[in-house]
Amino acid sequence: MKSLQRNCRWSFWSAAVIVAVLVARGDRLDAQSKRNWQPPPEAKKLKNAVALSAAAAERGGKLFRQYCADCHGAKGDGKGPMANSLKRKPADLTSGSTKGLADGEIFWRVSKGDDIMPNFEKTFPLSENERWELVHFVRSLGKKK
Repeated sequence: MKSLQRNCRWSFWSAAVIVAVLVARGDRLDAQSKRNWQPPPEAKKLKNAVALSAAAAERGGKLFRQYCADCHGAKGDGKGPMANSLKRKPADLTSGSTKGLADGEIFWRVSKGDDIMPNFEKTFPLSENERWELVHFVRSLGKKK
């Protein structure tokens, strides 16, 4: 009988530990999937370090086609060939919500990324000037020509 009680106690505590680990892991995975996409207030104050020019926007466009268009689409409308395979739709960079961001906020998002979008400061290390050139190109998206 004592052996049975010991086994039941052991089973109970083993199950409790397993449940606790799964719950903790679930919280961690859930936290990873939540998007923290709000740039810090200081990002809004950042000024583009690259002067606006056709050449800078063109270099940004080349980077965009290389690194961004597969998800955001060639037009920046969020309809790239990879968009449907992602767990969340890529941003429409031609939208009013993107246009309402300061250059520094776009730069921050490009630099830091999130759970889906790469961090272009580290994962695909683009120089600071290249990231600012991307900002110039993003600003040109959706403009009537």
